[in-house]
Amino acid sequence: MKHAHHTLLLLFALGTTILVGSVYLYMRHMVIFSVSRAVEAKAVVQLGHADKMREQDIRAIYESSAEGRLRLPGFFVPAADQAVALIEEVEKLGTKTGGSVEISAISADKDIHLQVEAVGSWVEIMKIMTLAENLPYASVIHKSAFAAEESSASGKSVTWRLVFDLSVPLRQPSSL
Repeated sequence: MKHAHHTLLLLFALGTTILVGSVYLYMRHMVIFSVSRAVEAKAVVQLGHADKMREQDIRAIYESSAEGRLRLPGFFVPAADQAVALIEEVEKLGTKTGGSVEISAISADKDIHLQVEAVGSWVEIMKIMTLAENLPYASVIHKSAFAAEESSASGKSVTWRLVFDLSVPLRQPSSL
């Protein structure tokens, strides 16, 4: 009977050990599962915070570019039949500098192309070229040519002739 009592205690100890081990393994599994969910949740929160910061940066850029976006359509000629403002602006270059400016040819495809001829002193010609380069359009100057001409019989006075091609893009229709 002594052995039966020890066997019973041994079985009880073994059962308790198995029960405690099972509870431990279950709790360990639940802790690992909870930690992995917490790590995933932290990653989601960090991504959300990064997205929020990126959105704020984009919003700040958008708001700081408002003035530039309002001026942007002015860099393009709306349509070929609405090139009058561009032509007047080019013709005003002569009166702004004291030289003479004429548009000798106009054509249009994806851009408006003007062939401009200017006559004046060297200083006037250089001012015309500078103003043409700084027109309030997204313009490009091609094929500029300078030539000196004597303007008096004594040959002491020189008049300069400038010929250049000016291209200004037409505003393309929006596909939005």
